[in-house]
Amino acid sequence: MSTYKTGIVAQVGTDIIQQTQVEPAGGGALAADRIYTGAFRVYGVVIDNSLNSAISYLKCWDLAAPDLANDAPHMLLRADAATKVQYNFDTGVYFATAISAAVVTSGGTGGVTAPSGTMTISYLLGA
Repeated sequence: MSTYKTGIVAQVGTDIIQQTQVEPAGGGALAADRIYTGAFRVYGVVIDNSLNSAISYLKCWDLAAPDLANDAPHMLLRADAATKVQYNFDTGVYFATAISAAVVTSGGTGGVTAPSGTMTISYLLGA
């Protein structure tokens, strides 16, 4: 048996960005974090929902300053209670303007309430 290494012809991701979201005081409304400005693709996302006993949803917008309650998300990902989940996108999810994100307790367009525990999200971005 022989083992050898082959170089990767085209690198998939160029940046790994980590977002930490702490619950706002009193479980109130929150604002989206701008993850990246400019055109980019998201190739992977890891959502750590292990500190929450309820389902959480990661909303991502192709906007620099989205209105959480009214702007439809460009990408919506679910993380079951007390779990860590990873999503991979072979060709990447394209964002033309910016990548803004927030984690909330309800899916869809509405919903601005943060989960009760701290969330950590990691993104693999590339051109």
